[in-house]
Amino acid sequence: MVAAVILAAGLLAIVASERAMQRLELLGRRTGEAAEAADGRLARLRATACAGAVTGGVTGSIDETWSLSGSGPTRAATITVAFTHDARIRIARYEARFQCAPAP
Repeated sequence: MVAAVILAAGLLAIVASERAMQRLELLGRRTGEAAEAADGRLARLRATACAGAVTGGVTGSIDETWSLSGSGPTRAATITVAFTHDARIRIARYEARFQCAPAP
């Protein structure tokens, strides 16, 4: 009887650990997707940054907002991505500075 109780407790602990690992794996995947979205947005901003200051946003499975500031040859980009995980909103903020190519 004691062995059955110990075995049941051990099995419950394994099931709980498996669920926690699944949640962490999903969080890692969603965080990676958010970082990729921010990287793509930064690439698009770099391509058009010298045209002027830009702000915007896109709503989807990952919400993105961005702003571009600065004048002269240097621009500063701030990209904020938000996503939902375990009924909580997670937010990551990325900042970058880059140079505009001189006008011909």
